[in-house]
Amino acid sequence: MEGGCRLPHLGRTTASEGSGLFHRRGRWVISPAHIDPSNTFQSTSAMIFELLEHPADIGFRAHGRTLEDLFANCAHALVSIILDPSDVREEQQWQVMAEGSDIESLLVNWLNEVLYYVDSKRAVFSTFALSFPAQFQLTCTASGQLRDPVQHAVRLSVKAVTYHQLKVSHGGEAWTAEVYVDV
Repeated sequence: MEGGCRLPHLGRTTASEGSGLFHRRGRWVISPAHIDPSNTFQSTSAMIFELLEHPADIGFRAHGRTLEDLFANCAHALVSIILDPSDVREEQQWQVMAEGSDIESLLVNWLNEVLYYVDSKRAVFSTFALSFPAQFQLTCTASGQLRDPVQHAVRLSVKAVTYHQLKVSHGGEAWTAEVYVDV
């Protein structure tokens, strides 16, 4: 397919030329050049997420210094898999909430809520201001704009965030999550 890159195991075009999604050393990654420096999720020292290969799905590994950072970075990774989030204007705010019975279920429920807003409400997010008002509860003010189909072209259609190979861990001074999505 002209100007696109293919995931051989999916047989679908996942990115157009210049979209910032590319394959390096056996991993799919988002180019730092395609992350707007004004977005709060960009780290100057390292990528905040990388895409992971899977025979039938696609996943990502995200990092954060705090649990709030981790959940925001996971949301940015999810949005970046679905569409090109560059040049998102902060025109609107959405209140997004999620609950779970443990940290893993909270993360999956949170990301499925983000997916709902991107898919159904046509939202494109630039920032996530998260808090945890109670154990395994999350509230977020997400800022962004309604999707412009030309500016925010769909890269890959995500059906759901899954529990398959889900990992959330805290080590040293950072949190890490590995999440797979059903495409």
